[in-house]
Amino acid sequence: MDKHFLENFIRQIDPSATRGSHQATREPWYNPHGDCIQFQTVNEAVIGERIDNHLTIYRSAVSNQPIGFQMKDVHRLIQKYGCSGIEVNAQVKGQRLVRVTGLLLYAYQSEPPTINRTTGYSSAISALTSIPDRIELPSLIAA
Repeated sequence: MDKHFLENFIRQIDPSATRGSHQATREPWYNPHGDCIQFQTVNEAVIGERIDNHLTIYRSAVSNQPIGFQMKDVHRLIQKYGCSGIEVNAQVKGQRLVRVTGLLLYAYQSEPPTINRTTGYSSAISALTSIPDRIELPSLIAA
């Protein structure tokens, strides 16, 4: 397999990173370098549909159905709204568990509602129905 053109750059940022390490992940995961939560229910090509400043819905390139999302600016959302009501009562090795649907609702209320935003956030929340609704965040973010 040819070496990806960004592989050296990624190794500089995170020496422990391995190519395709989140390929089989079927639950939301926090990307600390992008300060975003990413989630995809199936491993197939996607088309990103930008909903607003926080949310991009991933649509299947095969069926056009929503199959995941990316939520940006997690740190800013938590600074603005806090973790009250979305934090799960558990602390794991310097991490805090928070509910992803709670973060999505914070992001949704950060801008005026529109039909496109309501549909997009509904798609993101619906994608989470079959998996545990929690994500580990570094303590310094979820303070």
